Amino acid sequence: SRGAVQGEWGVSTGCCPLNCTHVWNYEMTLSRLFPDLERTMRRTDWKVQQTEEGGVIFRTVVPLYLPRWSVEAARFERTNIACDGHWGTVLKTYREFQQSGSREFLDEMWPNVKKAMEYGFAKWDEDGDGVCDGPQWNTYDLYFHGKNTFCSSLYLAALRATEEMARIQGDDELAADCRRRFESGREIIDQQLFNGEYYEQHFDESVEGADHHQYGKGCLSDQLFGQWWAHTLDLGYILDPEKVRAALASVYKYNFRHDLVGHVQRPRIFASEWEKGLLVTTWPHGGRQERPMLYCDEVWTGCEYHVAGHMLYEGMIEEAFHIVKGARDRHNGVTRNPWNEGGSGWAHVRRLARDTRLRPASDARRLPQLLHHRRWVGQFCPAAFRGYPAELAGAGLRGAAPGVAAPGAARGRRRAGLGRGQEASW
Repeated sequence: SRGAVQGEWGVSTGCCPLNCTHVWNYEMTLSRLFPDLERTMRRTDWKVQQTEEGGVIFRTVVPLYLPRWSVEAARFERTNIACDGHWGTVLKTYREFQQSGSREFLDEMWPNVKKAMEYGFAKWDEDGDGVCDGPQWNTYDLYFHGKNTFCSSLYLAALRATEEMARIQGDDELAADCRRRFESGREIIDQQLFNGEYYEQHFDESVEGADHHQYGKGCLSDQLFGQWWAHTLDLGYILDPEKVRAALASVYKYNFRHDLVGHVQRPRIFASEWEKGLLVTTWPHGGRQERPMLYCDEVWTGCEYHVAGHMLYEGMIEEAFHIVKGARDRHNGVTRNPWNEGGSGWAHVRRLARDTRLRPASDARRLPQLLHHRRWVGQFCPAAFRGYPAELAGAGLRGAAPGVAAPGAARGRRRAGLGRGQEASW
């Protein structure tokens, strides 16, 4: 089958099966532990799932020889392109290139990436302003309408990733176009969508389908998803750093609950009333639609992990640890299975965003700060810290102890000017 990782992380039942592009946007663990396997998934995305027009269908049909995008009366999932999953496929391709360093891999995927960007320009950014417009199908199983940072921040990150790949490939024209759209989009989003606390969604409610399932003035925990990706790929800030940190602080302030007493979880329940959790969306200043976005009242572990990981990048260590501890306390082996964390279903790939905590925690530039942080040293790193670095073909372990720390990732060693196998101490 040459690359289809079929199912929901090794089980036969669950939610969002078969390489679902938008759910796998959150997954980092497989790409770090088994990068060769992850690269085969990109071949499935590009060589099997991409349509002739350039869109990447969000759910893989198996067996792989079955028809996909041209089937009359086919199921919706065989034909639809998720906006977030489409841009995420571009980002994952750049990630795989970064980790492997393989020009052969990039050369093979580049025509597909370029075709995907051209498709996205025409479908979601026809005016070229760097912000997604129109209906945008996404991981919440609905269309977001108008300007929002969930899809558009992923778009901005994809523009930056494509710019970097285009320069490597010698395509200066595409690189310049991506840079122009990126600069325009970040300015529009910062000026128009930031309300002083966090980023909102702006849309015309008179448009068909926009009178329900939107978050509008709500505080979406995923509102900075693209910035998390940009940090992961060393692409820098795609939005104003001060606004980014303010928005994350608002996510913690409004969406993290120290208990869920009185809160109605719907349509699914993944936490008990006495437990802590990060809600998908809240409306601290009103504006919730009568039929709000799906899953807004739920607690998703995968969302918690990527938000916490992003907070570590921003130096928000206390907030990050509160969120992670809340998630782990819910799955402590007594009340729930510690290896099957809930959130948008059971046996679900989204929770594999957990690796995002290791990247900033083992970064050579941030590890001294973490090791000298009281809660890190005293509670979370009492004796030593070990994490796995992603290498060209696999992973191993690197160690660090308070006062004699070694960067826990190959990227950390490269940043510090160290060779393979060398370690550093502070």
